[in-house]
Amino acid sequence: MKLYINTQEYTVNLQTILTQNLYKKVTPLLTRLETTNGAKKAYESMLQKRILDDPYLMGKINLLDGENAWENVKNDSKFQEVVGEIFMTARENILDLITIDEQTLPVLFELFKECIDKKLITSPELLEAINTPFNSEFWQEQDINGILEELRFFRHNVLARIKTS
Repeated sequence: MKLYINTQEYTVNLQTILTQNLYKKVTPLLTRLETTNGAKKAYESMLQKRILDDPYLMGKINLLDGENAWENVKNDSKFQEVVGEIFMTARENILDLITIDEQTLPVLFELFKECIDKKLITSPELLEAINTPFNSEFWQEQDINGILEELRFFRHNVLARIKTS
């Protein structure tokens, strides 16, 4: 992954093994990420698509009822099963599905900072910049999509066995 300080380009690597120390740092961050508005939007989008694709559930929902449209389905066992499946799928793939917003960005940057293999960084300037708050000038200039791609790869490989609650 490339990070930049002014115009100077630096390559950083993420950790490649799951240690107890890394586990203790990233698990609460993944849990926090799952409760952000960006994650909630992902859950809602997946749930809406799944319901629209299911004739049984669509037949139980009357959109003309406004806020009460979900009353006929909220206690339905099939609906509860679908909600559970969506929740588990979204949690496992949160970095693929999350909507980026002001609430998710700080958590993503914090997670990324924890995943960087700082032992491989030789530049004191880069190490200092990495440790700045997410709203610092340094982090404002970094590629969010690149960071998200690195975190996705990291989540599916190094952190694959971590199940959050």
